[in-house]
Order: sequence, then C-alpha cells, then structure tokens
Amino acid sequence: GSAIQPTDLGSGGYYPGGGSISLVVSETLENNGEISARGNASASGGGIFITNSSGNLFAGVRVDSNRSPTNGGGLLMINSPFNRIEADFTTNWCGFHGGGICLPWGGWNGTNTFSGNFAGNFASNDGGAVYLERESHGTVITNAFFLANYASNSGGGLHTLAPFSRIEGVFSNNSSFNLGGAVFIQQYANSNTFVLTLLSNTARSGSALWFNYARSNHVTLW
Repeated sequence: GSAIQPTDLGSGGYYPGGGSISLVVSETLENNGEISARGNASASGGGIFITNSSGNLFAGVRVDSNRSPTNGGGLLMINSPFNRIEADFTTNWCGFHGGGICLPWGGWNGTNTFSGNFAGNFASNDGGAVYLERESHGTVITNAFFLANYASNSGGGLHTLAPFSRIEGVFSNNSSFNLGGAVFIQQYANSNTFVLTLLSNTARSGSALWFNYARSNHVTLW
C-alpha cells in the first residue's frame, strides 16, 4: 500500500468527480495523518470520489463544506467494498442523496466501515448525512454522532436500504421534511442491528425512526 499525509488536498475548486481526492482502481491507500477536503464542488462526490477500489484506510479525515449537484456531497463510493473511513463530515451539501456520504446503486459497496461526526450536512432528497443503497450490505457505522443534519425528503440523519448492517450512534436534532427525522429504514434493509440514542429529532412523520417494509431488524434504543 501507499501512505499520504497532506494537510489539505484542494479547496474551492470544481472537478468532474472528487473535489479533493479521486481513487479509481487504486492500490490500497493507507492514510494515518490528516486529509482535509474542504470547500470543493464536484459533479459526483463533492469532496472525495472512490470507485472500483477496496481495502483503503482513511483516518483523521475532515470533509467540510463540499458540494455535489447529484449524490455524495462529502463522499461518493461506487463498487468499492472493504474500506475503512474514520472521518468528520460537516456542512456538506448535495442535490440528491447523501449530503455527507452516498453509497449508491451501481456496484457492490459491501462491508465498509465508517466512524466519526456528521454535523450540518444537507441532502435535497434522502439521507441528510448518509445514504446507503441495498448493494451496501454489511455496512458498519460505529462510534458515530449525527447532529443537525437535514433531508428534504426522508432520513435526516441516515437513509438506508442496506441489509445485514450494523449501525451504532447518537442522533440529535436531525430533521427531514417528510419521513424519519433521524433514521429512515427502507424496503430491502432487512436483518440489520441498530443501537441508537435518539434526541430531539423531527419530521412530519416518524420524528425518530421510520420503517418502510423493512423486516427482521433488531433495534436497541437508549
């Protein structure tokens, strides 16, 4: 693998994919320093775009104030399993799904692990902080804090269709205009484990949680 330790990879630019970082069929990347993806705009993955790349480690990453008119204001991953992302995603914006992180339809994104803070991210459709499609099965989100994220449709903090996943975190003051102020669990998101602390989240329906035909999920609330 390779190691990089820059303090800032781009700010204020516009790129077709990945405002600061774009990994395409890369060897394993190990980052144990700090990456800052700040104030970028991109057609896909406002801050970071990862495609066809697995086994990467991002630790000590800040993804702040990036924008995408489509999916993944902070990070977009396509067909990229077995990655570990330890990062803070703050005030990122997207025009569709996943203000902070989007793992969309179009390739296997299974068994990725995420941890960190998600604060003030915005999605114009679903998943204010995080959006997981059903090909993202086995996703683990742990040691996570979701604060004041917003989705114009559903899942102010998290919108998931991913099965066989484990989600652990604190959701506070997240909101959506429609369903699931904290978490929206959609059809296909079956056989998951949720360990959640839910505080002062709001939505038109399901201020904390909304289940939409999802089955066999185990939910622990604190």
